[in-house]
Amino acid sequence: DNSQYWLGETYFVKQDYTAAIDQYQKLITNYPASKKQSHALLKIGYSFQRLGELDRARTVLEDLQTRYPGSTAARLAAERVQQIAAGTP
Repeated sequence: DNSQYWLGETYFVKQDYTAAIDQYQKLITNYPASKKQSHALLKIGYSFQRLGELDRARTVLEDLQTRYPGSTAARLAAERVQQIAAGTP
């Protein structure tokens, strides 16, 4: 799961957000008990935002908050949802 997460991070840093989403999604699907699940969802949300798919970004980020309440990832997701709502990049 760790390698899968970092593969997603590599694509994210390279700004290949579609490939990043694919890699993070593989982590979520293949490693359901991974401690990196919440952060993979966070980065999927960020990637959709960067791709201009704001509705999809918001959906993923709100799902993250529901699934992992009180987590650091949930707090960051809430901040990003507020940015999206405000139209702030």
